[in-house]
Amino acid sequence: MSNDWALDHEHAEILTKELSQFEQLEVEQDPAQTNMVFFTMEADKAVKMAGFLEKNNILISPGRTTRLVTHLDISHEDIAYTLKKIDEFFSSRTI
Repeated sequence: MSNDWALDHEHAEILTKELSQFEQLEVEQDPAQTNMVFFTMEADKAVKMAGFLEKNNILISPGRTTRLVTHLDISHEDIAYTLKKIDEFFSSRTI
C-alpha cells in the first residue's frame, strides 16, 4: 500500500466520521477500504449545499446521493476546510 493510498483512506475515514455528526445527512458506513464517502440528503437541499460550497471553492455534484472522493491532491487542511464549510452551511440555515 502506498502512502498516498493510505492517506486517501484516512481522509475518507475522517470525512465519514465527521459527516455522520450532521443529522441532516445519512452517511454510508461502508467498512470496505475506499477513498469514497457517500451521503444522502434531500435533493433540493443538496443543490443548495452544492451552491454554497461552490462559492467556497468546493465542488460537489448534488443529488439524492452525493459522493466525495479523496485523492493525493487533497490535504488534511482541505478535509478540515470542507467540514467547516458544511458546518457553516447547516448552521446558517433552517433545513
